[in-house]
This record gives sequence, structure tokens and C-alpha cells, in this order.
Amino acid sequence: MGKISPDTFNQSKQYVNVRLQQGVPIVDADWNEMDDIRKHEHQTFIRTVVGDGVPKGSNSFQIEAADLENDFRILGGTPEQPGLCLVDGWEIQTTEASLTYTAQPLYNNAELATKWQVAPLALLTTPATDRVDIVYLDAWERLVDSTDDPDLLNPLIGIETCLRRKREWVVRVAEGTPLPPPPAGHAYYPLARLTRPAGQASISAEQLTDLRKPMAMARQSDVEQIAVDAFGSNYTLDQDGQPNLKISLRAAINALLRGTIPTTPVTILTTATFVPPTANYQINAMINFTDSQQASWVFWSTSGYDQDKQVNKASMWYKRYDPSTQQWEPDQELSTVEQSYGNNNFQPLEDPQGNIWLFWETYRNVNGQWRNYIYGQRYLRAKQQWEGEQPLTDDKTDNSRPVAIKDLAGNIWVFWYSYRQMRDGQWNYDIYYRRYTGSWEAEQRLTTATEDDYYPTAAVDSQGNIWVFWQSYRQIGDVWNSDIYYKIYYTSQQWSGESRITYDAAYDEQPLAFTTSRGEIWVFWLSNRTGSQDIWYRRNWGSDIQLNTGTAYPGNYRVIEDRRGDIWVFWSTGGGRGDDGGGQSEIFYKHYSGAWGLTTSLTTNGGNYFSATASYTGDIWTFVAQNHDIQHQQLIAVI
Repeated sequence: MGKISPDTFNQSKQYVNVRLQQGVPIVDADWNEMDDIRKHEHQTFIRTVVGDGVPKGSNSFQIEAADLENDFRILGGTPEQPGLCLVDGWEIQTTEASLTYTAQPLYNNAELATKWQVAPLALLTTPATDRVDIVYLDAWERLVDSTDDPDLLNPLIGIETCLRRKREWVVRVAEGTPLPPPPAGHAYYPLARLTRPAGQASISAEQLTDLRKPMAMARQSDVEQIAVDAFGSNYTLDQDGQPNLKISLRAAINALLRGTIPTTPVTILTTATFVPPTANYQINAMINFTDSQQASWVFWSTSGYDQDKQVNKASMWYKRYDPSTQQWEPDQELSTVEQSYGNNNFQPLEDPQGNIWLFWETYRNVNGQWRNYIYGQRYLRAKQQWEGEQPLTDDKTDNSRPVAIKDLAGNIWVFWYSYRQMRDGQWNYDIYYRRYTGSWEAEQRLTTATEDDYYPTAAVDSQGNIWVFWQSYRQIGDVWNSDIYYKIYYTSQQWSGESRITYDAAYDEQPLAFTTSRGEIWVFWLSNRTGSQDIWYRRNWGSDIQLNTGTAYPGNYRVIEDRRGDIWVFWSTGGGRGDDGGGQSEIFYKHYSGAWGLTTSLTTNGGNYFSATASYTGDIWTFVAQNHDIQHQQLIAVI
């Protein structure tokens, strides 16, 4: 390859051209630096002002199904009208109207890859499991001499004078991984997302999602004016770089005129499975959770009868939303246990190290004892893997309804209730707990009354004190009644005595404690004190307030706070408690922003389980398990 002096171009010196002096020789380094300066300015302008993408309406570098195994077509242009894609300020052209992946010059061609000093183009593989691939454009530049192009040999003098720099490209596929960073001298651009089912070699149009960005030049002032006219002067993009409004402005306005909150269409997030396949299985728990990195996790459990092994078994699964790619990752199996009838009452949380903990109740056979057990499992963020499950309770008694919280010091507390025989021989329901401070401490009994205490719930106030509430069925005078009691674990590491917060003659039961971002503690419970069951609550020890759901027999319920500090209460019209949102029923919600809004229906055809969380965008993400499907929808809380 020709004799060329080392490049002298240095971007940091900010030179804009080269000036030739009189009476001095012309050297190749000066000539080449002049060309590099012009090229750098041109590339910088395109990169910063125009950006990456293809001309609007063009099929340049569009990926299309080819009816072939492990192959697809790359659409382009013609010699007269080449296909065009801008990548990192480079203009990439293709004159091929249609080119398959396997027809590219670098495909399975190690010799050419070595000559061009690039990675060879690998064969596509048939996925063993469901897989998401990224199809991307790889562009780079290389020097060309007369051995590649004989026209560079000057016929007048019979020698090669100047070399040329040529821009090359190839379409590659990142199988099962996000788009990797480009090596030095290369630029990458995503063209399509390829969602491939396990064991299927053919690639269909349904598997392809176009990722190319169409380019249409518009003045920034025009764009800003449109945004101000539509949304006001304080409208911004979300941190994912996308508009805050995930639906059309017209759809949002129509929803508000109807007196409802704008929502995205309902989509099926996943169809739960059972291995081996059988028609007789069910989802028996589901919950979602958003971590500090704004990733959303959905956990669920399936259980059924394994005909092959003649045994009942239960599996736990999860799915994670990656905000960096704005995509849901494939379903992951967390565990499968034989001789188990299911898992429920999931309790996820995140520790100070960013690890994800999941606690749950399970009914299974351990050492020949069929009982309700409390288990936990931890996802190690640094290793990106789950540890094995760990029991928090033994096989001597039944243990139910775990509630997990994290205190201000980062310690993890798990509370539950257990049916045990006391020293006096009497069987009793009481609240127990364990604390994790780097290792698990021994379990402790929290309640000591001779009557039954169950359904614990806990919250941490702004001072770091831990409030534990529960339902207690006790005899007051001559009357047996169900009321809500509580204890406080102070930062001085002492428990208070128990106190009672409800005194109505009606049953008050199944409490749910909640701490707002302002440090207020809200306590919700179910009560039939007006003649029919409804949700009641108290905040900062004010008076008891009825939520007035206006629905028949509200049961399972959940309470969340959005990014603005508004409170949302979701409930179903079936019985039970809102830990896992179980029960085939209709689902409703109310929204508090200084005052309660109207009761609004979330589903029109019921659901087995439901969950909701406030996303990093300010919207409310809801999930409903219906039969074997988990459905997802967003409530647009902020425009």
C-alpha cells in the first residue's frame, strides 16, 4: 500500500485550512491534512445538525424477510439513485436494489476480512430459546490502491500517483445482545430488531421491527413552537429521549373530555407457560416492581400437574423492562419446585447495593411436611444472576403473608403471621419477623396477645422508625371484634407497646401501610361499618375516612405514589388482600391529588391478579393477569 507520511491532522488544534507558502516544496502531509480538515468539518456538520438516519419515505437499508433460513434481504437503491444512510456524519450508499445477508462480500469470507482488517461476517444461528437480535450497519473507511482499482494507475506516466480512501459497509447481527460499541474507526447504526422464536430458522416479516430513523429537515424554531402550542412552554422529553406523551394528543384530549385518564392500548406482555405443556395450569401470583435504575420487573408464578412425573409443581418467572433499550427482555424462569401447589404474596425490594430481593409464600412439601413456608431469593446486580432460594421459616408450623421493607440503614425486615402452639398449649396466630443486616438474624415474635393477630403490614417513617400494623381479633368486654393495632420500632432499637387505631363496632381488617415521599404514613383497611364493605384509611393519625369506592365488595387493593406525589388506590371487587391482587374480578382505581377523583374502571372483562407501579416517566404502569396472559397498560398521569 503506497508510501504516505504520517497524518498531521489534529482536531484539538482547530485548524480550518492549509496555506501554501512561496518557494517551498509541496509535501504529501500538508496536502493530506488540508483534505482531513475539510472532511472533518463536513462530517461534524452532518453529525450534529442532520443526525443519523435515512431519507423519509426511502427503503434504503430496510431489512425485509426473504423466505430463507437464517437470512434476510437488505433493500437499497440503484447506480443512478443509490440508497442512502447517514451514520455518524458519514454518507453510506448502496447501489444494490436487494441484497441478502448471505450474499454480502464479507459473508463467511475470512480472507477478505483479513485483507480489509475487519471482523468476518458470521453465519446466523437458529435460536435455541426465544431471542432478540439487533440488525445493524457497520461502516468504516480503508485505503485503496491500484491493486484494488487499476484505474488509479496513471496511464500518462505509468505509475500510481495518489491513493483513495473508500467507505465500506456491511450489515451485521448482534444475536441475543444489545448493540455493541463500535471499534475504533467504525460507526454503527441499528437497522432492525429481530424477535426470533426458539427453534425457528426462517425469518418472517412479523419478527422484524424497523429501527431506521427517517430524516426530514425542519427548523428547530418550528419544532419548539409546535411543542409550546401543544403542551406549554415547560414540556420536555423523558429521560429515555422520547416524548412524555405516549399516545396522540387527540386521544388524550378525548379521554379527558370523557372524564377519564388517558391510557395506552392494552397489550399482552407475555403468555405464561408451564413445562411440560398442559391445559390444566394457572397463574397464581403476579406483582411488578421498579428499581432505582428505572428498570421494571414483573414476577409471576404458574402451577399445575405434571402428567409425566405425576406430581404437582410450581414455577416462578420474571420479565424485565430495560429503559436503555426501551424493550422488555425475554421471560426468565426463576425456579421450579416439585410437590408444590403454588407461590403467592410476592414482596420485591431493592437493597442499598442495588440487589433485588424477592420474598414469597409457598405451599409445598418439605421433609414430608406440607405447609405454608416463607422463602426469599436475591438477584446480585454485580454478577447479574440470582442466588438460590432460601427458607426464612422452618417446617414446624404454617407461615403466611410475608411483608418486606427496607429501613433507612439499609437493613431488610420481613414480617409474617404464623399459627403456633404456645407454652400454655393454646394454638394462636401471631406476628413474627426476621431482620437481615448482612446475615439473617433469628426470628422474633412481635405480638404476644392471647387472641389472634394476623395480616401484618409495615412502613418506615421519615425519622427511620418502623411502624408495623396488623389485624387482631379480640374480645373487648363481652364483644368479639376485629380491629387494627400497631407497634413502633424506634431508631433507639426498642419496640413500643402495642396500640389500637380503630374502635368502630364493625370489623376492621386487612390493613395496608404506606409511606409517602413527604414522610406521611397512610394506613388503609377494609371495613363494613356503613353496612357494606369499603376501603377506609387514616393519614398521620387524623380521623377515619371512607374512600367511597362505589363498587360491590372491594377486596384486594394496592396503593402507590406517582412521581408528582399523587396517591393511587387500585382494588378488585373480589375478597382478599392486595399483596398479590388475586381473585377473578373487575379492577378499579381512584386518584388523589389534593382530593379524590372518580372511581374509574381499569378492566372490563375481569382479571385473576393485578399490580401497578409508578414508572420513571411519571406514568402509572398496570399489569393484569387474565387466564394465562399478563396484560400491560399505561395510565398517562403527566402530559
